[in-house]
Amino acid sequence: MLFDLDITFEHLTEEGVECYQGMEFRENFVGMLSQAKYFMGDILDKYTYAGFLKFEASNDNSTWTTLFTADVNIHEGWNYFTWDEPED
Repeated sequence: MLFDLDITFEHLTEEGVECYQGMEFRENFVGMLSQAKYFMGDILDKYTYAGFLKFEASNDNSTWTTLFTADVNIHEGWNYFTWDEPED
C-alpha cells in the first residue's frame, strides 16, 4: 500500500504486479526533490526489487525519466536516496 498526505494519484494493476503513485504541481511550477524516502516492509529477497524498483518523473504524464533505481542496498525499513549535486 502506498500512502502519503501529498499523493494525488495511486494505482495498483489488476495483476498486482505494477504499482504507481504520483504527485502533481501547479501549472508553471517546478517540484524540486533533494531526497526520496520510502519504507519497505518484509523483504524475502532484495533482488526482487534491486534493479527493478524505479522512481520516475514526467512533465507531461506520457514521457518518463528514471530518477533512480533501487540497488542491492535496499533493505527492510526506511530507505533513502539523496541528490547531492544541484544539477541532478
